[in-house]
Amino acid sequence: MGNDYDLCLKSSEGRAKWDSAERFIVIGLIVLSIVLALWLSDTDVARAASGTPWHTQTDSLPGEVLPVWELWRNAFASQTWESVQQSWVTDSTPWLVSPHPTNANAALTAGPLGVYRTVDGGETWTRLPGIVDPVIAMAYNAQNPQIVFAGTELAGTYRSEDGGLYWGSIDTGLPRDRLGNVAGAVALATDPIVSGTLFAATTTAGGLYRSQDEGASWHLANSDLPEEPVLGLDVSASGPVRLYAVTSSSLFLSSNRADQWSLVGASPIETSQELLLEPNTLNSLLLVAESALFRSTNGGVSWVELDIPAEMAPISDALFTRGGNYTYLFVAGAGGSYWQRITPVSPQSPPQSESDTESYVVVTGHTIREPFLAFFNANGGVARFGYPRTDAIDEDGKTVQYFQRSRLEIASDESGERVVQSPLGTILRTGADPSAGSSQSTASSAQTQYAVDQVFINFYASNNGRESLGSPIAPAADEEQVNGATLYTQYFEFARLEHHPGAESPILMGLIGDEYLTQKGWLQ
Repeated sequence: MGNDYDLCLKSSEGRAKWDSAERFIVIGLIVLSIVLALWLSDTDVARAASGTPWHTQTDSLPGEVLPVWELWRNAFASQTWESVQQSWVTDSTPWLVSPHPTNANAALTAGPLGVYRTVDGGETWTRLPGIVDPVIAMAYNAQNPQIVFAGTELAGTYRSEDGGLYWGSIDTGLPRDRLGNVAGAVALATDPIVSGTLFAATTTAGGLYRSQDEGASWHLANSDLPEEPVLGLDVSASGPVRLYAVTSSSLFLSSNRADQWSLVGASPIETSQELLLEPNTLNSLLLVAESALFRSTNGGVSWVELDIPAEMAPISDALFTRGGNYTYLFVAGAGGSYWQRITPVSPQSPPQSESDTESYVVVTGHTIREPFLAFFNANGGVARFGYPRTDAIDEDGKTVQYFQRSRLEIASDESGERVVQSPLGTILRTGADPSAGSSQSTASSAQTQYAVDQVFINFYASNNGRESLGSPIAPAADEEQVNGATLYTQYFEFARLEHHPGAESPILMGLIGDEYLTQKGWLQ
């Protein structure tokens, strides 16, 4: 058949000899190939390293995220700019969109046509005068969004005090080169807590500058940084202030607003163009390059390259936004605008070296760091808590870390900070609000209402029951599990005990951390 097929390709006489069955098979294969090609060109999904799909449509987007997505997609749509395109501009699509931090219908864009503003969700755009040179960085004041900053690479930095309508240069302290060019910001970050403080990354003149007076004056803040251009910059929006800066070779961290810097590790790519911190996390970063996306869930110690559709490159811009329990990543590329839902449980980070203050768990791909590590080791380790399902994240104003059987959190009171268990047993049993506050072994009526069932009492006593598992919050009863099996269980403040008849160890602690994450949609 193979030789006949080769001859058929070379000779019309051979093709005439095909019988109807062979013709049917070949035609069928051709039709299947065409259908598959059309499906691939039409589909709105491409796989990511985390197993999360990329979308180009609005399916599954919640209401609070949808307006931001529509604005984002519209801003990068070529037809948006056809009416204002000038004959000398070959590509009018902007390379930067900066959404307003509190108004989902407002945003600024920068591109070949200059700086534009929308206040109606991207339906119309107004060109803003005052900046001639290309703007490649923007940032809103965290306390007052009417104040906006814009940076150019070789023509200084600008400030607007009316939402972007009018701009004035803020170059005091920024040096000029021998041609008269002013070192401008290629990346900007405003302090989320200290009003008036902002940071500017430059590719010339020392790399990094800080202003503490809304940009009126600038001062070098590059102590311990190498003498090379700073390409990306971002600051944590909640929790302890963590300022990251990336050069072509390395990632650096400052925990004191750029007074000092420490080397985190190598950058995964030399041509990075944007650095983003994921909202509601302490250690998750995204590094954006022209044709690649890199994610780190351990503060930049190691990186995972995300799979992206081939037609996405070159990438213009990227943005994180929050909606419900999820973080959404928007990316604008040559093929249009894409979005992906990101959760703190994925993707995994590659293995890293162990130390006294952190431990990488290869089974789930997450790291346990201090102060959680000391509590984890002192209170039963894997046997009690299971493997980590996330790194430390910021959730509901608390620093927490999820494990298969628990959620640990940092509690603060007059005596200082300490690690405690979240009452996941109570949350799952009663549907309580996890953000309402928790304390380990607190006095409550639940401690005296119910007794530990005789089936579980020996296990409870031998596993430091009161401190480790908490008090019983309900009587023992048969309960159908998520896998359909019915087990005899009893709920406690911080755990659920299960009786597995016939098993070598018939009493087990339920995977309530996994169950809670599944309910949130973070775990499949």
